[in-house]
Amino acid sequence: MTNRHGHSETSQDNIILFLSGPAAYGESESTSVSVVETHGAMVFLCGDSACKIKKAVRFSYMDFSTLALREAACRRELALNQPHAPQIYQAVVPVTRQPDGTLALEGDGEPVEWVLRMHRFPDDALLCDQLHAGRFTPDHVDALCEVISNYHAAAPVSRYSGFAGRFPAVVSRLNKSFDNANASLPRRLQERFRQGVQTHLQACAGVLHPREAAGL
Repeated sequence: MTNRHGHSETSQDNIILFLSGPAAYGESESTSVSVVETHGAMVFLCGDSACKIKKAVRFSYMDFSTLALREAACRRELALNQPHAPQIYQAVVPVTRQPDGTLALEGDGEPVEWVLRMHRFPDDALLCDQLHAGRFTPDHVDALCEVISNYHAAAPVSRYSGFAGRFPAVVSRLNKSFDNANASLPRRLQERFRQGVQTHLQACAGVLHPREAAGL
C-alpha cells in the first residue's frame, strides 16, 4: 500500500541509514557519504562508488512498491546504459540481511534491497556544469550528437502497434502530474507546456501515423 504522497508503507529507513555510512563500502569512518535524491531514487556517493536504489514508491506512471519491481527496474537501467557507458555502469547487487541481523552490501544473506552499482564521476563533469564553466565547446556538441545518433541507429525497432497513441497518453499523464504540482510549479509555466506540447503533437500527427504504419 502507498500513502497519499506515493510512498510505500514498506520502510526503507534502515537500508538508507546503512547505505549512508562509509562502512557499507569498506571505507573508514572519516570518509564522507553524500546523497542525491529524486522522486524515485536515491544515489549514495562514497569514494569512487555511486550506489543507486529505487525508492519504494508507487505513482500512476511508476511503480517501485515491491522488492521485485525495484530489482527489475535496476536491471533494466543497467541493460539500457551499460553498453553505452560501461566505465560507469557496473552491476546490480543486493543489500542483504545477514544471519546476525546486520545489513551488508553484496553479502551472502537474504536480499532486502537491490542496488545499481556505478563508478562515480567527478561532480563537475555534468554537462550543465561544463556549460556554466565555459568548458562546453562546439567540439563537445559534435561529439555528443554523434553519440546520440549512433545510439538511435543501433536501437531496436519497436513494432508496438499503438506507437502513435503513446504520445497523447504520456502528455495526459504529465498534465495530471502538473495538477499536483501547483505549489512548486507556477501555473503560467504549466499552461505554456500544455499549449506548446499540444501544438507540436498536432503538427507531428501527420508524420507519426505513417511511421507507425510503416513499422518504424
